[in-house]
Amino acid sequence: PRHCWCLDTEFIKVTAMREAPPGSRDAFLDEREDLRSPLADCDFAATFGAIVVMPQGWLPEYRTGWTDDLLHRVEDLTQSVMQTYRGDPTRVTLTGQSAGGGGAWSFAVLRPHLWAAVNIVCAPAPPSVAAELEGVHLWVVGWTGDGLMGNDEVVEALKRRRFGTVRYTRYVK
Repeated sequence: PRHCWCLDTEFIKVTAMREAPPGSRDAFLDEREDLRSPLADCDFAATFGAIVVMPQGWLPEYRTGWTDDLLHRVEDLTQSVMQTYRGDPTRVTLTGQSAGGGGAWSFAVLRPHLWAAVNIVCAPAPPSVAAELEGVHLWVVGWTGDGLMGNDEVVEALKRRRFGTVRYTRYVK
């Protein structure tokens, strides 16, 4: 029998600041909205039409972080999975959360043309990263308490790029 993990009831909805419309230089609007988590649907994993590769950047006993060697190994793994399972390169999305988000920022900068889109969750980056991601479509999820700086400034910098879209879901604590 299939067993399903579901979010606790208190986490099914989150409150976020409303996303600024396309073309706006603002990171977000000063309006709140309730969002339903996709993980609140217990059939999410069974109905999600994608190949998911989830490399781990480090183990607790070996805190090396996202080294160049590990990033190159993930790139090789991604290309191997794409070839083996005939993946569509226009739909390859890089996602990382927390420490994995730090790796995703690094990897996106290292190989920006490998990804159709990048999704970073709860992992801030300096605004200077935006210049390295010209043309990359991004969705940043987080709040002002992420790390030392939050995500507002990097989202504003990403919106100033000439090419590439950016979405921002900014949680309200």
